[in-house]
Amino acid sequence: MLDFLPRPLITSTTGSLHSKPLLPWLIRRVECIRGSLSINVECAPAFNYARNPHVTTIVDDDTVLLSKHKKGLFESADLTLDLRYIAETTTEDVDVPVVHLTTLDLSAKGHKGLAIQAFIHLIEGQAVTFILRNPPVSADANSVSALANKAQQSLSPEILQAVDGAIATADPDRAIVSRRLLDDPMLTKVCTI
Repeated sequence: MLDFLPRPLITSTTGSLHSKPLLPWLIRRVECIRGSLSINVECAPAFNYARNPHVTTIVDDDTVLLSKHKKGLFESADLTLDLRYIAETTTEDVDVPVVHLTTLDLSAKGHKGLAIQAFIHLIEGQAVTFILRNPPVSADANSVSALANKAQQSLSPEILQAVDGAIATADPDRAIVSRRLLDDPMLTKVCTI
């Protein structure tokens, strides 16, 4: 297992800013290198140092391309967190692992809301990356457009060209607005590395 928290946006040794946004996500990656393993992954946030209750739901995740799966949502009075994942293979001859999120009651241990768990069986060449983050607040069309314009100014032309090439429309205004907010990108293997 590997845990990491991406570092904040900094200047590289060459003096230029990194072109890939560095996101404040807590990331845990589970990968089977050899043989097989079964693991139960649990996520049980405790809001305000375990003083505030929260509501846990499992909802559809629209941040993963070409896949219909769920994400966990933890909502307290002051903070919302979501738990997303990307399942993948590191070799071509292996199927993508199945991840099924369920709720877990840990109130007997003092938790003030449900946790989320996923029991996963991995074989060699399979991996799952979990992302716990504070999701961005929904934005209206004007602020989305403003953020898209800011993104266009701050990202390299090569990245913008790649994003625009992936959008199947010739309308440049729609292409800019179609880019997801920088802090809420579509979740892909490349995004989590």
